[in-house]
Amino acid sequence: MAGLTRRFLKQLLVAEGAHETAVEAAQLCATELVANVHRHTTSPTVAVEILLTPERLVVHVHDDAPSTTLAAAARQGDEAEHGRGLGLVDTYATRWGTTVYAGRPPRRKSVWFRLDAITGAKSPL
Repeated sequence: MAGLTRRFLKQLLVAEGAHETAVEAAQLCATELVANVHRHTTSPTVAVEILLTPERLVVHVHDDAPSTTLAAAARQGDEAEHGRGLGLVDTYATRWGTTVYAGRPPRRKSVWFRLDAITGAKSPL
């Protein structure tokens, strides 16, 4: 699923004229979020939602595990065995976060990131 997401994002962003470094940052961030669902949940459902406007890209990775403990993992140090991937998301994304959708089961969450100025602007990569 991570590879499919990465390839789709690249095709979409290149077709829209996104700067190469923005494409790479988007692929890195999306790969990390999809991999985290597989690594840290038992969710049978993973959905990737991509919202693209001329000003920004927003990617949501949805799963059926409403825990929000992943946000704390991004603040671990360089010596941590896990959680460095979210630190990369924190570095390359303009913003990122977790949204929990409560209510009747199945409850779910979305971990998302946003990249601004994806066409022509310099990215931190």
